[in-house]
Amino acid sequence: MLAVATKAAGWEWHVQGKHPALADFITLGRQCPVSRGLAIWIARSFSRLGSGAAPAEVAAGNRGNGCWQFWIAGASPDALICGCLAASTDSFGRPYPLLLLGRGSLPGWRECWSELPPALCSTWAAMATIAHSGFGSIRELKQAVAAVPAPVAPREPDEARAVSQDGRLRFRERQASDAKAIEGEIAGCLPKDEARQSALWLARHADRHAAPTAVFLGRCGQSTLLWLYARPLGPEDFLSMWSRQAMRGSHGTP
Repeated sequence: MLAVATKAAGWEWHVQGKHPALADFITLGRQCPVSRGLAIWIARSFSRLGSGAAPAEVAAGNRGNGCWQFWIAGASPDALICGCLAASTDSFGRPYPLLLLGRGSLPGWRECWSELPPALCSTWAAMATIAHSGFGSIRELKQAVAAVPAPVAPREPDEARAVSQDGRLRFRERQASDAKAIEGEIAGCLPKDEARQSALWLARHADRHAAPTAVFLGRCGQSTLLWLYARPLGPEDFLSMWSRQAMRGSHGTP
């Protein structure tokens, strides 16, 4: 495991998986219980895709926008884990997801959890750029990871909700069968508006729910998909998100 010297005070970065610029499975940065748990979740879930057509769809997702942005609640009140999970391959074309993860403290985020998408926007953007950029060496990759900016403090909910919703957007959602997961869709959402509109969607639930266990969001065609979890993640969650992201995102259909 290779250490990463970070410029973001109080935050640590971890990278694990395959990157198209490198030949081997990579692990950068110190692991934590959440990163280890996510690595196991990814490995077990990805293995269920089999060796047939599904990996080809994952590889196709890497050529499109197959990237889920996420945040996960930490063990202490201010602890937060954020990152990107990208469809990827190594330099030989062998598919496997790339996990980029940061962990640190963001005081007060549980009171403003619906506002995390804008607060994490720059961090997520830097991670997504790393996932889809070419690097000549592992050293260049480490330098890029070290330069990822830390999240900023989320805005107060009342200030955020004063922002008007674009009337062209259509919010859709459905409850999962276990009632502890909600899937949402923002149809017609432009990439530049994704963080703001995602916060508005989450604000619809903030008055009724405490901070969830995890939130994932990703671009699929002309829509943004969001998943809100109030329970631990399971293999079916990965498969459901991954199939929609790789298959819809790569073909550009809403």
